[in-house]
Amino acid sequence: FPSRDNSGRLYEFALLEKPVVAEPTISISQDIEHEKTGYLALSSAGWYKHLLKLIDEPDLCRIMGQSLKSEFLAKHDREIYLDKIFNFIKN
Repeated sequence: FPSRDNSGRLYEFALLEKPVVAEPTISISQDIEHEKTGYLALSSAGWYKHLLKLIDEPDLCRIMGQSLKSEFLAKHDREIYLDKIFNFIKN
């Protein structure tokens, strides 16, 4: 999705186990590992190449989608955020 969209939209794709092709913004780059959980595309040609690969290789698409879900949920676990907030407040 375009860079004007925020990484919050990534949550929806992760839950649906759909890999993402996105522009490599700072926030998106923190959540998408290129060629593991999705693709980061710098140009129209990159978007085309990566989308075509996902269409042509359904097994790759499935595996990347599953990886996105597990990685995203691990990074954005509610308990981890609460621990960080409590530690910040304590210190």
